[in-house]
Amino acid sequence: VSLASADTMTDLIHLIEGEPAFAEWRRPNSEHCLYLLLDSLDECRVHGAPDAAGVIAGRIDHWPVERLRLRLVCRSSEWTPWLAGRLRQRYTQILGAAESDAVPVYRLAMLREVDVRIAAAANAMDPAVFLAEVHRAQAWTWAGLPVALLSVLIVVFRQNGGLPDDPRELFELACRALLQEWNEEYLRRGLVPPPVDRQLEWVSWAAALMLLGGYEALRDGPTGADLIRSVLELESLCGRLERLVGADTSPAIVEDLRWVLRSALFKDTGGGRFDFIFPEV
Repeated sequence: VSLASADTMTDLIHLIEGEPAFAEWRRPNSEHCLYLLLDSLDECRVHGAPDAAGVIAGRIDHWPVERLRLRLVCRSSEWTPWLAGRLRQRYTQILGAAESDAVPVYRLAMLREVDVRIAAAANAMDPAVFLAEVHRAQAWTWAGLPVALLSVLIVVFRQNGGLPDDPRELFELACRALLQEWNEEYLRRGLVPPPVDRQLEWVSWAAALMLLGGYEALRDGPTGADLIRSVLELESLCGRLERLVGADTSPAIVEDLRWVLRSALFKDTGGGRFDFIFPEV
């Protein structure tokens, strides 16, 4: 079930529970096991309280989870860890403490070389030639990310017969593709994202300040004492931008930075902490 088309809480509940198979499964005397895949949790347009995760967390109290095999698919930067905790709580309540680890959370691995070969062949390109060009341009970091592979490397290769010699040019193209993909997703929700050029500017300054200051990650929220030396708080970043470049650190700029943090350029590692998806580049 794709949740991307849900605009209201009622829409969301109907998408999940409106199918005849779901109704059959919920019958008191049913013995069927339901395999339910909920896709695009991060694209669901239900806002406010509760949001999509909150709706699902509330509905599971009414579901016979002992006969439910649930899969949730979500962009890692939009994943809400408390939802996994709520699911574990419910399964533990019904199935016992031994089942408390029955809700694992997985992050998709980078694409393998065989995956890149398949993508090249699917786009009518010689896989061996494309892979050789990826290695020559030192672009393997980007080849491992699906959106960068499909939206940047393959497109540029087909248009120009090769990849840029300058790694900085390729890096900028890939960043733009990742940010544009994020913007398009929000445009589909009826929201207006910041321009990509402005997002790139903030990412560049954030990366420079993190590199020079020895910070490992950004944090959207107060920084605990144990992390104060390794994590740059978002509000602190805005203050430094103001001192360094005279940037406007109004609430709108803070929201711009929050927007960028949730793009594919960053990964949410929990507790409001965001790491660059590719720190080596």
